[in-house]
Amino acid sequence: MSAVPLTRVTCLALVTLLAGCRGEPQGDRHQLIAGTVESFSGETGELSIHNPGPRNQPEAEERVTCVITNRSEVYVNDKFARPESIGVGDQIEVLGRREADPRSERIVVTLAYVTRPSKRSPAPGGPTSAPLFSQEK
Repeated sequence: MSAVPLTRVTCLALVTLLAGCRGEPQGDRHQLIAGTVESFSGETGELSIHNPGPRNQPEAEERVTCVITNRSEVYVNDKFARPESIGVGDQIEVLGRREADPRSERIVVTLAYVTRPSKRSPAPGGPTSAPLFSQEK
């Protein structure tokens, strides 16, 4: 296991542990939701996440509505980021609590972690690099 995933896991575990140790009502604890960003509004902070659920349980598929506030922390590939950097199609994990209004189904996000594939440079000698030796004589 590399240090990068360990950092994310440690951070999520710490927030979850702290939330669980305060003696809060059961419905007020943090929830961890993972999935793909379907929509995000930078103006309202509203975020829609699709979680397909396990392959053998299609009935577990869900769409969750969350809200990013000015107190939410957002990370993209382990770097602190602005909420506006969240994009449709991003893989995301959010840690948050249900809104206080029992009629609401939204999750108020405490921590959002976006995972994006890194852009790798081509291997030396690959099709986009210059030849190592000149063919001219």
